Amino acid sequence: MLDYVPMTEEQIDRLGLLPKGEYEFRVIESEDTISQKSGKPQIKAKLRVKDSDGNPRTITAYLGTNGQFMLRQLRHFCRSTGLMKEYEARKICADTIFGSEGIVSLDIGEGGISENGILYPDKNIIVDFIGDKEPAKVVNKLDELNDDIPF
Repeated sequence: MLDYVPMTEEQIDRLGLLPKGEYEFRVIESEDTISQKSGKPQIKAKLRVKDSDGNPRTITAYLGTNGQFMLRQLRHFCRSTGLMKEYEARKICADTIFGSEGIVSLDIGEGGISENGILYPDKNIIVDFIGDKEPAKVVNKLDELNDDIPF
């Protein structure tokens, strides 16, 4: 006999999804790509987040300039990760964001049926990147030298 817990269709669809909320993330993969929809350059970034049990999960983010939503999300990503200086200098690319850390707000997007009739399940979606992280401070070793030597 099978050992299982009876579930509704909705419960089954939400298995493996992170609950709506805010999560710390780290960019574990990043790649400069071209959007299939718009044909414009974008960055495909894989974000590592942890669930409430500390298990790692991967969420994919697409950072680009195709429309107001993506422009705002790109700026908020840079603010959340401390990359505003690079953003202002127009130096954001896959290499720039790799390894960056910030906070992402996630929700659950409802599945449905695609234009070509394919059924797709619910999935985690990125609502926004939040927070205002200060850029990493580069310490100059010469600044640490001190002539005041106690004898």
